[in-house]
Amino acid sequence: MNSKIWDINSHARVVGYGRVSTEQQEDNNSLTVQKEAYEKDKKRYGWVDLPFMQESGSGTSISEREGIKEVLRLVREGEVDGVWVLHQDRLCRPENLRDLAEIYDTLVDSDTALVTPTNVYNLKEDNDVLTFDFQGMVAKFGRRNLLRNMNRGKIATAKEGRNAGGAAPEGYIVDPKTDKYVFDPDRAEYARQSWDLVYN
Repeated sequence: MNSKIWDINSHARVVGYGRVSTEQQEDNNSLTVQKEAYEKDKKRYGWVDLPFMQESGSGTSISEREGIKEVLRLVREGEVDGVWVLHQDRLCRPENLRDLAEIYDTLVDSDTALVTPTNVYNLKEDNDVLTFDFQGMVAKFGRRNLLRNMNRGKIATAKEGRNAGGAAPEGYIVDPKTDKYVFDPDRAEYARQSWDLVYN
């Protein structure tokens, strides 16, 4: 662990932030896991009792995410010494350079640390910035591999005639017993009528 954790030890004002892509997301980054990890660190280091800001939503943009906007407001107004996240990709997706730059600049301008369970980043320090950027690249690589594997799985599922996610094609329904597409004459007729209305 970075020794600079002691810079924000007892009585530091460290706000927690957590995010999942959807409300149903249940994995190692679930909101419960993130909040429990924050509460553990808060108790361990004796931080001021601040709330854990959490939300469900895509990491592609912060413009519609009220939780991260509130965290950044606290940072800009000097109400916190650090922002805690389980992993830096909870702030935003590493490929979203615009939002990442806004978060980065806000932390730097306010002299606010970025805190994870294993490190404290002072983004005015070159070594910390290098580590921050490197871990962002690792997260991006991991996400790319995850998406690639998910797409491979969807393609394999679709080739088997089973539902690969999303709505069934027009004229079909998903058989709940087999999870396969089944022709539905009623839906097919509806699709034909819709086609006629639009193109005839």
